[in-house]
Amino acid sequence: MLKLKARLDHALRISYFDYVRLHEHIQKMSLSRRILTWIYMLCRTIAKYIIFLILYVKPRNKKLDLKQYEWIIVNDHSGHCELFMQGIVEKFSEKKSILYLSLNRKIKSTKYNTPLIFNEFRYLTIISLIGGIKYTWLQRNKFVGLGFWKFLILLNYILDCSRVIEACNFYRKVKLMDKAKLITLCDSHWHQSVLTTEFNERKLQSFTLIHGQPSEWHLMYPFMSDYILTYGNSMSEMLLKKCPNVEKKQLIQIGNIKFPNFHEEVIDNSDYCYKNITEIVFISPGYNCFKSYGLEGLGKELSGFLDLNIENITLAIRPYPSDEEKKFVEKILLDKGLLDKVPVLNEPDFSKLVNNHRLFIGSISSAISDVFMFNGLFVGLCEEIPRKLSETMMTYSSDMYFSINDLKDIIESFSDQKTLDAYLDKILIIRREMFSPVPEKLDVLLKEYAKDY
Repeated sequence: MLKLKARLDHALRISYFDYVRLHEHIQKMSLSRRILTWIYMLCRTIAKYIIFLILYVKPRNKKLDLKQYEWIIVNDHSGHCELFMQGIVEKFSEKKSILYLSLNRKIKSTKYNTPLIFNEFRYLTIISLIGGIKYTWLQRNKFVGLGFWKFLILLNYILDCSRVIEACNFYRKVKLMDKAKLITLCDSHWHQSVLTTEFNERKLQSFTLIHGQPSEWHLMYPFMSDYILTYGNSMSEMLLKKCPNVEKKQLIQIGNIKFPNFHEEVIDNSDYCYKNITEIVFISPGYNCFKSYGLEGLGKELSGFLDLNIENITLAIRPYPSDEEKKFVEKILLDKGLLDKVPVLNEPDFSKLVNNHRLFIGSISSAISDVFMFNGLFVGLCEEIPRKLSETMMTYSSDMYFSINDLKDIIESFSDQKTLDAYLDKILIIRREMFSPVPEKLDVLLKEYAKDY
């Protein structure tokens, strides 16, 4: 029971955090909207339990025999996260040794047609449900202070917990190769946490990625994996600083594997000239990125950004990929009469937006590292996001982050080429520490580390 509790404690950390953040977001709504949201969530919760009862009579999750695969890679997030797993497969010398696991049906296999298995855990047993109820009851004090929302959140948390228990029981029976190895996108997410713990209990090697620029490191550690794959020096140093349970020998620098064929290039200052900058792009950190930020904080920053008036330069917005945020951004533009004047950039591949005609501003976002990687021009914003949080970014430098009121003067100062060149030199220094070369035979490199396991 103690082992199961430890598994659940780690696997459900982000789930609990998401519910608390949802509650904080709802509390900022009007009374009428809160009532409608409560009714909507109640209907969804009832529907989940009805689906559980319907699916209970369906066949159980089938047993798996994975003994023919040496490497199991796991990712449950679609979009740009898929590029990381694509990059891993591309840099493996033995591609036939890989199996791709996910619980997200939106995930697509790699261009090498890597075998892909979906384990959705839609079918729960009564035993798992009872276990979920028991664990949630033990954790009930964590939900104190949520008012009448506590009932709804607890009901959903029970199902989350039951799903984790079902996954634990399922993977305990999976047959694996004696030398099987696991690579997860992030072992903090519940499905990947369960698999990592299972590999650890069987004394099999496990690796996990840092796939962006985390701002809330407390949600990621303690890491469950034996090794952590990082971009380069600055990310490794940040890990050692922010995560007490991580040792230097656990860190393996593999570059930004999302771009496996990227070739290092030195920034050529002649590529950048102030008169060629035609657009400034606001990179949203995501309205739910920080407790006190929310739509209100995003709205304040956007309003200040949209007030920028720099001759011959237009404005654009890159929202976080969330339907609610996209609607919020469109509403702000509509209210200001700018809906047809300020483009909203929703391209799935952010790196394609980076060129020497654009200047990017932002505070905390994984997209910022892509700006640096592709020789983009970036100016940091320190307004509604606390500077202390911005300091967790690999791309942070105290002399490159400014308030919204200072942006106009900073950007216009780039009209002096010497000032612009000096600023680009700062970006180059940060960039050199950010990215290690991507290894040509990633599996060979990882096996070398595993030898000392």
